[in-house]
Amino acid sequence: MREAHDDFFSVFEKATEKSVFISHGTAKGRISLKADGERLYVVVEGQPRGEYLLRCFREGLDEGVVRPNMRTLVDLRGLTGGTDWSPVFTLRTYAPWGHGKEGVSSTAYLLRSDLFGAMVKIAETLFFGTHHRSFHDPAEAVAWLKTMAKPPG
Repeated sequence: MREAHDDFFSVFEKATEKSVFISHGTAKGRISLKADGERLYVVVEGQPRGEYLLRCFREGLDEGVVRPNMRTLVDLRGLTGGTDWSPVFTLRTYAPWGHGKEGVSSTAYLLRSDLFGAMVKIAETLFFGTHHRSFHDPAEAVAWLKTMAKPPG
């Protein structure tokens, strides 16, 4: 099945008419989101403060471009340093992630090494209504997300 804008996940900066970009942070750490319909692309760079994650998702939810059921690619290859889990716990309360009538909730994580695999396991326990899978190869991650698309009709 070929989707409209099937290169959505291929390049973060590439936009469609419906793409919405949200980004918060500094040169030391940044969280950026690109949303378009049922797809969400999240890029984590450096060591961002937890408040940047919360701001991005709060804005996206308030604008209606981030929903609880989306196919999401989270690129963690640029993450440096540790993870502050308290903002992730807070994010969990923002919406009924993985629940609802529309969309399929699935998240592919791009990791630079298997050492970050534990982060995905923790995310699975926090966001249990979502399908989670980790990858090193972006093409494999995108292919998996395409298989998770809501069937037509």
